[in-house]
Amino acid sequence: MASTKRQLLLYERPAAVLAGIDEVGRGALAGPVVSCAVILASPIPGLADSKTLSCDVRERLAAQIRKEALAYGIGLVGQRMIDKINILQATFMAMAIAVSRLRVTPGILAVDGRFTIPERYIRRFFCHRHGGMEPAQKAYIRGDASVPEIAAASIVAKTYRDALMRGFAERWPDYGFERHVGYGTAYHREALARLGPCPLHRLSFRSVVCEWGERSRSAMERGHLWLVATPLGNLGDFSERARAVLSSADCILAEDTRRTLQLLRLAGLQHSQVISFHDHNEEDKLSQVFSLLQEGKTVALVSDAGTPLIADPGYRLVRACRKMGFPVSIVPGPSAPLAALAISGIPPIPFTFLGFLPRSESDLRKLFAPYASLVTTLVFFERADRLRTSLGLASEILGPREVAVCRELTKTHEEVLSLSLSAIGELPLLLGEITVVIGPPVTRERTERAKVIAALADALAKGAPARQIVKEVRESVVGWGSKELYALLETQKRGPLGGSGYGEEKR
Repeated sequence: MASTKRQLLLYERPAAVLAGIDEVGRGALAGPVVSCAVILASPIPGLADSKTLSCDVRERLAAQIRKEALAYGIGLVGQRMIDKINILQATFMAMAIAVSRLRVTPGILAVDGRFTIPERYIRRFFCHRHGGMEPAQKAYIRGDASVPEIAAASIVAKTYRDALMRGFAERWPDYGFERHVGYGTAYHREALARLGPCPLHRLSFRSVVCEWGERSRSAMERGHLWLVATPLGNLGDFSERARAVLSSADCILAEDTRRTLQLLRLAGLQHSQVISFHDHNEEDKLSQVFSLLQEGKTVALVSDAGTPLIADPGYRLVRACRKMGFPVSIVPGPSAPLAALAISGIPPIPFTFLGFLPRSESDLRKLFAPYASLVTTLVFFERADRLRTSLGLASEILGPREVAVCRELTKTHEEVLSLSLSAIGELPLLLGEITVVIGPPVTRERTERAKVIAALADALAKGAPARQIVKEVRESVVGWGSKELYALLETQKRGPLGGSGYGEEKR
């Protein structure tokens, strides 16, 4: 590839790092506009305008660029924002987001096309992440054929957007997005004429609205609820599909708006409407959400971390949407209970998720009691300052079992402590977010009832207090919880269980 323009640009600022920027999807009728910024560490043979390369060559080069580039960043702006601010401004925004996500600060931006990125977008997305410095910019018409960095950005952006559109094709298979990736081919236009637009289509585009009339717009007047999983604590777990859905949603429902806005900023996503939606206001917010859906809006629900509804609000909303006929879709991803279960080394099937444990001792006892004799693994969330108390009660009610205490999952200080419930006193003081996995009962056969009654009778004859009797007998038998033993002990105090021995209860 000829690189004269690149050499001239670097001649003007020889010490600067050069980033090439290109976009894809600007002329499509559906889907996001995607931009990529690339800083090359060394020349990569075969770089060219992505449109001139075969699919296989493009995919191979994209993988090589992502592996060998000094840095690359991707920005996307969804169709809802495109309709709101127009495609040109959305393209500039996507470019600025892509540049802001470079881990190396560039001194020069080589931008494909007639225009450089407006200062307001550079300041908004780039400067606060790169020390306030504004890079020099130069626009190049057909830069993807003359500047290697722009060609590399073109290739990565194209393969990234194509993969997104193939994913959307699974959600809306009748439009053939895997074939035309949203561009106005004859096949795509025919599908639009027959089906009307889907939520991916850009209603501000003349060819989408005018050619098919207001009938097409009315097909959009059905809102869509998305459940979107977010990272537990590692931004690398934020899937590209989740980014695309959140960037294109008209409204985001967030358990904690501050945390969600921080996540969007770190991910380089821009959103104008984030609404508080948590356990204490879910009922009050339902009518507002239904109004948005009835207006044909796309609404995304997220939790503070992980998959929505898993010990988080949203159940009532999803249930109501299904009853009212609004489509509900999910973008699966991180989940603390599943992550803890997988990493614990404890048998994962079957398992029961208990959510956040209650605070009072009586409620805890009621919660654990049914699982004393059930062969199931238990998973739950607990605060660090209540952990020893909760596990002590679990030990008393459930008996000796394996336990894994998982702390700060996916974060820098991730830790898994494996021990026995009977050894909770050895548990160190912990900080952070904690998920607990308690294994099923020991697989030994449950001690026969007659033997348990005999052990209780022997201990009772020695005059020991009830608490000590239950503790000693529970440690010597298998599969019997404290509650069951107390009940048998009370019966034993009222009289012998059986005729000449302790084998059966009186009838």
